[in-house]
Amino acid sequence: MYLCLALLPITGLAIAALYTQGVGEEALAMDVAIGLHGLSADLSYVLIVIHVLAALYSRVKGEGVWTSMVPVFTETGPSENPYVAKLTAMEHKVVSKVEAFVASRKK
Repeated sequence: MYLCLALLPITGLAIAALYTQGVGEEALAMDVAIGLHGLSADLSYVLIVIHVLAALYSRVKGEGVWTSMVPVFTETGPSENPYVAKLTAMEHKVVSKVEAFVASRKK
């Protein structure tokens, strides 16, 4: 995410520098700079949305992460909602299977 956020101004400055040097839009350097700029912007949007959704998911589960970041709507503890409990159990199963798979690949 930080790479995308750093690439935005760097590629923007590169586009401006190329433009002031008279490099046209059909030049390879300009195409690469514009392409990287667009890609980093789009990827930043996606990563920001994923980050916000993960924070909201953590809030619903009552893990305490939300309370440490946002001073409103603080959590009182793990959620007692049965649907959230089922979702958390499924999440733990998936994580356990992924961990077992990764551990088996290291041998």
